[in-house]
Amino acid sequence: MDLIAPMLTYDLSEVEQLPQLIKYREPDYSFEAIAKNIEGIVTLKILIDREGKVSMVKLVDNGGLYEFGQEAMRVIRKWRFKPAEIMGMPVAVWCIQKICFELKTK
Repeated sequence: MDLIAPMLTYDLSEVEQLPQLIKYREPDYSFEAIAKNIEGIVTLKILIDREGKVSMVKLVDNGGLYEFGQEAMRVIRKWRFKPAEIMGMPVAVWCIQKICFELKTK
């Protein structure tokens, strides 16, 4: 039997081992943002579950463009993490994640 209830969620300050990103996918840049030379940083609050999947996403700041926020929320669900741990057991944890939308210069 687990010593830690499987349905509990924790904050980063409560875990012994932080989640670690193991699978990253870069967000797509909207044609509108490229055409207007717009950059931004999206802030999301995410719940990384015991399996390392992003199970909930809340938009905190869209980085100045609606499309940035929508794309960040879409793509982060494809990311995978080594889950956070308490006493060596995986736990669900809430995190703040920033996703940068920067134009590539040649």
